[in-house]
Amino acid sequence: MFADEVGNLVALRQAGALSEEEFARLKARLID
Repeated sequence: MFADEVGNLVALRQAGALSEEEFARLKARLID
């Protein structure tokens, strides 16, 4: 589900697996 995908992105971001730029791009794609 959408919320799970966002949660996964946030978890990856907090773990340092995504850069701020990657996080923003992926989040924008999910929301769009």
